[in-house]
Amino acid sequence: MPRFEGQGSQNYDARIQKLIPGYSLLQQLTAAQLLSLFPSSANFLIVGAGTGSETITFAKTNPYWTFTALDISEDMLAIARKKFTDECLNHRINIHHGDISTFKPGMPFDAAICFFVMHFLADNGEKYELLQLIKQNLKSGCFLFIADLMKPLSSLERQSQAIMAQQLGLTSKESQKMVERLDLDFYPLSQLEFGHLASKSYFATPIQYFQALGFHAHMLEKS
Repeated sequence: MPRFEGQGSQNYDARIQKLIPGYSLLQQLTAAQLLSLFPSSANFLIVGAGTGSETITFAKTNPYWTFTALDISEDMLAIARKKFTDECLNHRINIHHGDISTFKPGMPFDAAICFFVMHFLADNGEKYELLQLIKQNLKSGCFLFIADLMKPLSSLERQSQAIMAQQLGLTSKESQKMVERLDLDFYPLSQLEFGHLASKSYFATPIQYFQALGFHAHMLEKS
């Protein structure tokens, strides 16, 4: 996708802060829950690691955690590599270029994090396949932390997202274009559909722990 390559990768960090209200808070809330589960050492899988922002937040939370960061964009991972080097985190982070179907880990992970990936996948079996692949890489009883755009809960929600995006730095024209693209570039699920998908994938009932207008985050426990 062009938005994750070339110039799109270069301005990704600034762009996502304007598109997703509470983006930094989501990372902090997830880090807090990971710390409550794993106060000492643990090994985490980051699916769709992008430019490494989430991985760095988590790595700074506990110096004994290690990570495998996956992404399909080499341009995004190049930025992540530099950040990890600047933060002296390279020895704790394994980088894998490619989607999760190309990844063959040695051992299952203590938790997985997948932020803003699944909503790009059509609801034609691709979402189910992603959850299955993540589940295969998780230890039993452990959690997947997942965040995505979901179907609006009210008729006001999408327009409210446009207003919020303007408050975060987009122009009026940019924010309206963003709302229009939500119906073209994404495949959001309703809460009910998401619950059915989780059950079909043999995860426990989703536990929601974050919502900012149309963006939701859940914990899914591997059965």
